[in-house]
Amino acid sequence: MLQDADRLFRRYMQALGWLGDPGLFELVRTHLIKVPVENVSGLLADKPGLPTIEAFLDGIGDRDLGGDAFTINGYFTELLRYLDYDVDLLSGEAEGDPFAHAMIRVVEDGVPYLVDVGLGAPLYEPIPLTSLPLRVESGDWVYTLDHHGDADTFVLTTAVCGRTTRTLVIGPTPRKVEDFTPTILRLSSGDDPHLRHLRITRVFAASRIVSLMDATLVTTHHNETTRRPIEDLEALSSAVVEELQLHNLPIAEAVRALHARGVDIFAG
Repeated sequence: MLQDADRLFRRYMQALGWLGDPGLFELVRTHLIKVPVENVSGLLADKPGLPTIEAFLDGIGDRDLGGDAFTINGYFTELLRYLDYDVDLLSGEAEGDPFAHAMIRVVEDGVPYLVDVGLGAPLYEPIPLTSLPLRVESGDWVYTLDHHGDADTFVLTTAVCGRTTRTLVIGPTPRKVEDFTPTILRLSSGDDPHLRHLRITRVFAASRIVSLMDATLVTTHHNETTRRPIEDLEALSSAVVEELQLHNLPIAEAVRALHARGVDIFAG
């Protein structure tokens, strides 16, 4: 088992472009920029549930895929643990679901940090939980992290165009990936609204973020957000290659999978 773990996690590091551990901050930044947050993996999955780590790494290496917060933050936690970091997976509660989101706590040199490379937000560095509140502005999006009532509990809020769209209450209890299974199964079932849309977000350096939200290309650069409608599959494929720079992502397969669910993202 140890040899198999060595093989997998060395492959993981190679997928991120590292042969050895460059340090926590570089690992976080590299992972955020390299691995997109997307639901294409879910649209094309053979069955509901969390993909295996082999499938996750195949997606990164061969198809320019990544995954959702559970896949990305879950497996990144395991990589950090393999590299001997003091790390725990945490859960974020939203709308009555105590496992609505997964994120990571790392303690380094006695300082606890929050890491989230699965949100699709420009959180380029581990966030020291001793230096809150934090406010990150990214065009139309604003992310805030602050203390929340109970000791070691935090609240992460996402606002778009001045309107709060999601509030996550992050508790201190360490979690296992298995704890998120009911939420993962619900979100990855064919009937869930999550898989009746196209969502791909790529975070670049210099605070540039490009997303596909169905047939709309959303770009934030220099803290300014623009939106451009996309008319057909050819234009969508060009946007994936030229704007998101994901040359191998199976976008046509994703559109076909949505069609099979009765969804036409170009219908307006």
